[in-house]
Amino acid sequence: MGTGGAIKKAIDCCSEDDIFIFNGDTYFDVELNEMKAFHNEKNCNLTIAVKLMNNFDRYGNVVIENDIIKHFQEKKPTVRGRINGGTYLIKKRVIDLVEEESFSFEKVLLESDIIDVYAFESYGYFIDIGVPEDYYRAQTDFEHKL
Repeated sequence: MGTGGAIKKAIDCCSEDDIFIFNGDTYFDVELNEMKAFHNEKNCNLTIAVKLMNNFDRYGNVVIENDIIKHFQEKKPTVRGRINGGTYLIKKRVIDLVEEESFSFEKVLLESDIIDVYAFESYGYFIDIGVPEDYYRAQTDFEHKL
């Protein structure tokens, strides 16, 4: 189904107009009420929580102008930039813009010109457990937070 197809199927079960979506392999301590207020204030169709990072190469850099994401740069060594934190807030009707049942959420909605995608900057703890060393670091970090 691709990420988009799975999201489309899940959103069909939701009754709210605005739906949060979370990447399953990341933890990002986003103030969700603030993100929703931003989303509503800007009348966004799709909002992504972004995180300012230093010295990274595992993530693409998000280029933002006036809170709107202009494009996503490919993964490369970056001294300072913002990354997609894997936390999204989307209007339910946006998924209906895509007719396919199987598609990439990232390519079809995030990286296309179908809609403006807004960036909500968050400063909370972030970890992506997609590599073993960060998976083990997350276990230690969360053990100390309990």
